Amino acid sequence: MIEFRNVSKNFGEQNVLDKLNLVVEEGKITAIMGPSGAGKSVTLKLLMGLLKPDEGQIFVHGSDICALADDELASLRKKFGMLFQDAALFDYMNVFENVSFPLYEHTKLSDEEIEKRVEASLNEVGLENVNQKLPNELSGGMRKRVGLARAIILEPPIVLFDEPTTGLDPIITSQIGDLILETHAKRNNTFLMISHDLALSYRVAHKIAMLYKGQIVEFASPKELKYSTHPFVREYLQAQLNLEGSR
Repeated sequence: MIEFRNVSKNFGEQNVLDKLNLVVEEGKITAIMGPSGAGKSVTLKLLMGLLKPDEGQIFVHGSDICALADDELASLRKKFGMLFQDAALFDYMNVFENVSFPLYEHTKLSDEEIEKRVEASLNEVGLENVNQKLPNELSGGMRKRVGLARAIILEPPIVLFDEPTTGLDPIITSQIGDLILETHAKRNNTFLMISHDLALSYRVAHKIAMLYKGQIVEFASPKELKYSTHPFVREYLQAQLNLEGSR
């Protein structure tokens, strides 16, 4: 489904990614974890073609996105849904307008068909009777749900999650974890998530990729990751567990 081959990315003298290799399996949930500044967000931007690597190749469904023309890249991006860290809803649009926006932009569906699609998408993420609400009238968890409804409205085969639980309390965080699992179970598409939330990654991910100094230093199931012998991975996991224990 997705493959990074020897991908490097520099910003001036700062080497962010250094010959990174990663294969994201089709139909699975993959989490990328690592310290702040390790290049997790850069990895997503490269995947979506918002940045270009200095070296290497990135394949999506067998196509090297680095070699695509602009119109081909625009078409490829329709394969992606994206749940941004802050949901990135349009403040001046209500919930219905936010969720329906991709349909009006990329399809020729009738208003009636769009209304049905939006209702179905909102129901799937556990929301109803919120169509006319503005983003500032919603809780953080509800905004995340609206953002996910918009991300899946075009039924993309790949959904990207940028820190889906940042800023949420433990109860809402647990609910977002439930939502990710339920949505994946219904659609069986490919989820790629970057996160600092170890508990969430352990709970929902089939595989976790640990990013350190520009490279994937460990790629394993949550169960296998616990027994990693890599010094950074052991230190990172212990620090996360200590943080959780102090809360």
